Amino acid sequence: MKTLATLLVWASLALGVVAVVTAYTPSLEIGDARLAGLHLNSVAGVQRNADGTPLMNARGGLQPIASAGDELTPELLARLRESGAGYVRVKEFAWSRWPARWWFVLACGGLLAGALIIRRETRRQTAAAAADRAASEGPEAALGSIRDTVARLLAEWSATAPEARLARVLDRIGHAQRVDVAAVAAGRELLVARFTLGGYAQIMDAFAAAERQLNRAWSAAADGVEDEALICLRRADEMLGHLTAQVSARR
Repeated sequence: MKTLATLLVWASLALGVVAVVTAYTPSLEIGDARLAGLHLNSVAGVQRNADGTPLMNARGGLQPIASAGDELTPELLARLRESGAGYVRVKEFAWSRWPARWWFVLACGGLLAGALIIRRETRRQTAAAAADRAASEGPEAALGSIRDTVARLLAEWSATAPEARLARVLDRIGHAQRVDVAAVAAGRELLVARFTLGGYAQIMDAFAAAERQLNRAWSAAADGVEDEALICLRRADEMLGHLTAQVSARR
């Protein structure tokens, strides 16, 4: 499904690009009332000799009927139609004159649908991976992985180049949020079975507080606020340490 959605996105993108190219190219069939007064953005039409052959200019090119910048008048439009021209490129845009406007709408719909499907499938796959991990390793393993991630970030902080610190926070905390945090949440039944419902509630309250610090650290890193990211990581590390000890003591 995700592959099909990706193909839908690319196909819609290609269709949208093709449609956009025609945004300033109205058809001469829509009538003088909607075209008169517009200004050409490129040459239009081809002048012809008495025998119907195209008229060539001094440089050996086709001699146009109208030049860029010319204003479209009923007389000029009639000449262009007689020459066989079907479209003209103008400087002014109007939705009603756009010949491929509905193709553009279709492309936007395809992009939106494809993006939603990809997002849904990504969430489903992430949730499935988290559930598999919770079932095979237990939520304690995911909790330990989160703590290790934070501890490594703090241990490497001073030795890491300033420009790379926030990038590491975004990458590693982002991965922990997608995989490990989801694995802890997916391990509800195991936690309840091991620690009772009351114990589970206490554990998840503490975990939620630590998760909020992780989210704040990630947001601060995304905003480029290094000091705030470091403070939140330290708070999360302390909370996760207490939480890990709490889980170990309840076994």
